[in-house]
Amino acid sequence: MAGRSIFAKHLTDRGILRYALILSLGIALILFADYLGFFEGIDLYLYDLSFRIRGSAEVDDRIIIAAIDEKTLDSLGRWPVRREYYAQLLEAAKEAKVVGIDIIMAEEADGDAALNAALEAHGRVVLPVYIDSRMTVSYPAITLSSAKTGHIHVEQGIDGVIRSVFHTLRYGNAVLPSFSSVLLEILSGKAVDRRMPPEIAGEYLSSRAIGQSDPMRINYAGPPGTFRSVSFLDVVNGIYPRSFFHDKIVLAGITSPGLEERMLTPFTQQRDRMAGVEVHANILNSMIAGNGIRDVSGRVRWLFTVIAAFLCFFLFIRVDEMKATLLWALSLVLIAVAVFALFKIAHTWAGPASTHAALTFAFLTAYVARLEEMGKLLSLANDEWYKTFNDIRDAIIVHDCNFRIVRANRAAEEIRATALFEQITVK
Repeated sequence: MAGRSIFAKHLTDRGILRYALILSLGIALILFADYLGFFEGIDLYLYDLSFRIRGSAEVDDRIIIAAIDEKTLDSLGRWPVRREYYAQLLEAAKEAKVVGIDIIMAEEADGDAALNAALEAHGRVVLPVYIDSRMTVSYPAITLSSAKTGHIHVEQGIDGVIRSVFHTLRYGNAVLPSFSSVLLEILSGKAVDRRMPPEIAGEYLSSRAIGQSDPMRINYAGPPGTFRSVSFLDVVNGIYPRSFFHDKIVLAGITSPGLEERMLTPFTQQRDRMAGVEVHANILNSMIAGNGIRDVSGRVRWLFTVIAAFLCFFLFIRVDEMKATLLWALSLVLIAVAVFALFKIAHTWAGPASTHAALTFAFLTAYVARLEEMGKLLSLANDEWYKTFNDIRDAIIVHDCNFRIVRANRAAEEIRATALFEQITVK
């Protein structure tokens, strides 16, 4: 214990400033790498893992998906479903609070007159808008002008996983609210607050760029199949009475495989992809509950990282190697647990990868500092030993098994320099 105290004092007195500067430089490089997105892949994996560890969450039981499934297509004919069937859906769901039809209807078709009449009679229906590959805003056909509209674009991560949505898009003179936000406005009777600085919005009026604002991380309630689903065919055939849809939120969309590209979500992992209509159900559920995942700002994360790294560094250099290793491992676990607790309870995400990297660098810096200072102490001890060894007045000679002299103190060297020693050696 006394040895460790001497070491800590020696380190503090002689090298603490230099090691603190090295740590500062390392942390600065780690934070710069975080700013450049170096840790993004790790953070995204941990973000998705947090969903899977948390499991399914509570959903708004008013949300019902009218699924255009294999049974529907087998009975109603090949895709696309004729427009009059959507009119029948609206008639069956007349008592629904709001209906969203996640089907692109940009071209005029037979049955538009009946569908438009149903849209007008219901009065609480949202149809999708999207920006196509030619950068043209594609609205529903003019023959379906009685419905409200909202864009169905979602934001893909670098790995193709859908984690967020922008509730407002601006393209030229067009301002496109999101599909789910329009549904919420009808449902609540209140306008969703949409924000974009005027100077930024002005840039998109004179360019071909798409302006995105009002971002939200989607708080997925669970894997595919989490929301209640009924067959579109059963709805139009009157299997469910009107009262079944009273005050419900009905989302109609494709669930049959092969008709549209399904989406990767934090729950799906390349295998069981989620239908677009269910993704929008998750977005709407997040907005209703007000539990969209919020991000901890970069500055707050970086400040915490710096403070935690320096505190841990000073702890690491004041304990022995075993305790320092245990403290380092414990600190990584505590950060991971805290991040998950923040995610689960407060619906807030703070990517931990850069903090883990900084704590690891602090541990390595303390370890290298310990090795260097221990080397200095050993060198000092060796010098002291030599001084004491040479100051002994009695002659001391150390030899190996073959009687070759390995080391001798000053008194022995003086004797070895005399003729008498040579005579003794020869004899």
